[in-house]
Amino acid sequence: MTLTFASKVEPYLSPVIPADEGGVLCYEDGMTTNYLTDERGEKVAVVIPIADYEELMENVTDLACVAERRDEARISLAELKEQLVADGLLAH
Repeated sequence: MTLTFASKVEPYLSPVIPADEGGVLCYEDGMTTNYLTDERGEKVAVVIPIADYEELMENVTDLACVAERRDEARISLAELKEQLVADGLLAH
């Protein structure tokens, strides 16, 4: 399989900087996205900077935590403050 470095604009993402000849897109959120394509021009992989990858992984982890705790009982802010004071994590 031969891979080619290219870039295509996704309809839901509008670049603020046009794709250059190297296939680099810069979006309003600051993420630079590059694609590897096969011989037919089909995208087979995405290349993003490590910092962007780490931020995405942190967001995925946060969302997984939210999903895990979705069915837990909710408490009021006042109850939370009482618990934090009792645990010595918040000054009275």
